[in-house]
Amino acid sequence: MKKAVTGKVLVPGRVLIGPKEVGSGYARIVALKDGSGSIECFNTVTGKWSEAPTDMTFNDVWHGETVVSPEVLARIDKR
Repeated sequence: MKKAVTGKVLVPGRVLIGPKEVGSGYARIVALKDGSGSIECFNTVTGKWSEAPTDMTFNDVWHGETVVSPEVLARIDKR
């Protein structure tokens, strides 16, 4: 899913929001080249971020709990 993003410097690939706990996983919103944002989810099997399922919304990510644990951040902070 893509959506226009305002109020941030939009450098493609820049994480705008997240990572946040959404459901049983982690999600974030990243800037795209065209100025919109895209939701990505962390895949625990591959250890990489990928496009989120179509049923996940920006609202889901916005209201998710922010990840602050250094151990979790070290595990999921990969591009």
